[in-house]
Order: sequence, then structure tokens, then C-alpha cells
Amino acid sequence: MEMSHEEIKRDYITAKNPEKQIKILADLNACSVEEIKNILGIKPPLKRLQEELSGDVTMEIWLQKKMDEADQQIKAWEEKYKSYASALKVFAEYKERGNGQ
Repeated sequence: MEMSHEEIKRDYITAKNPEKQIKILADLNACSVEEIKNILGIKPPLKRLQEELSGDVTMEIWLQKKMDEADQQIKAWEEKYKSYASALKVFAEYKERGNGQ
């Protein structure tokens, strides 16, 4: 490591393009991009998600909860669809009788 952790953080914060600066800092310090990200406190999305899950909550339970939420949304959209289809049928019958001109 050529630079201190504080220097790396300062250089990253002041960079015009912080995302590109990570690779530059890794090259300058002869280390991996992951090491720089660790110094900066940048974690991959999955790691962040795992940390957000607490205690006995597992990824499987979290995913099941998300699927249940999606299922509820699908059911709501299905009800809307049925309602619109029913209204269209009534309108078509009304129009067929010659009342909808």
C-alpha cells in the first residue's frame, strides 16, 4: 500500500469520477479493486442485503416474503383485468342493441 486509508478515502471523495477512481487507486497502490472497496466501505449488493437480514431471518424467508408480495400484486391486477373485461362485455352488449351510438 502506497497511500494511507485516509489518503485513499480523500482521493476517492474528491475524484471527478469516483467509480473510475477505484481502479486507479487499486493500480496506484498495487492492490485489488476489492481491497480499495473494503477501505472505502463499499460492499457488493448481496453482501449489503445479507447484512440487512437480521437474526433468524434467512435469505429463503426473505425471498418467500417478496414472492408473497408479488403474488398479492398479481392478484390485484387480475381483479382489475376481470373488472375491465366485464365492463367491456356489458358495453359491447349495450352497443349491439343499438343503444351505444
